Amino acid sequence: MKKILKFLIFILIIVIIVIIYFYIKPAIQVEQLEVENNIPIKIAPYSSFEGNDSIVIFIPYKFRVSNNRLKQIKINHVTFKNKLSTGIERDLLFDKKGYLLGKGYNSQAIDSLLFNKEIINYLQLKHNKEVFPFSDKEYYFYKPFLFSKFSIKGLDNNDDYIKLVHNFFKHQTLKLHNKSNLNINEKIIDSLYKNSLNTKIILNYGSLKTNDYINDYDVEFYLGTKKQNLIDFSKMTTDEIIKYLSNNRFDK
Repeated sequence: MKKILKFLIFILIIVIIVIIYFYIKPAIQVEQLEVENNIPIKIAPYSSFEGNDSIVIFIPYKFRVSNNRLKQIKINHVTFKNKLSTGIERDLLFDKKGYLLGKGYNSQAIDSLLFNKEIINYLQLKHNKEVFPFSDKEYYFYKPFLFSKFSIKGLDNNDDYIKLVHNFFKHQTLKLHNKSNLNINEKIIDSLYKNSLNTKIILNYGSLKTNDYINDYDVEFYLGTKKQNLIDFSKMTTDEIIKYLSNNRFDK
């Protein structure tokens, strides 16, 4: 009996040490990772008041988010200056296996994995938007840039533009590795990454009880650096939250 008691006390001490270790860290930490060479850019149609005259080039970024608290969180949206509407009601956020974040986008694949009794893959995909306590998760985010369609080869007429519409919504947005049917000069892509260095974006994270537009945490992150600022709404008064959300958070 004494041996069992000593063992339980030992386990308890280890648990306490682990909890203390994580709780001396910020609640949420984000690290920008290098994007693999096989991760494609994505290209979307964009219509202005003058007609179908523009496109949006999406370039990929990769992040690792660490959850240092006992509370389970989920990855919400990403906010940044001059955010464009691309005609889709979601950000292009993907997990490491190439699926969109969120079980609602992957219901058929989830059902198929369960039917085939691939339980581990089933659970991973079903919860691919969630970050469990004291764990981390890697995911991809696509940042958009607006271009004139006349600056890109392969969009010579309206038929080409219509093909791009279909390719984007029916192909590119479905999986991480699905490519555009257009090619972009590497120098353009390199310049977009370069111009985005030290640009501020806000990575939003919420608890499982909230919807995707209510956050428990905001992480103000500066691309290409390690600079970040954690906004923990649980530690703020209602007036402080209103003031924070009312300000232009990208002019700081």
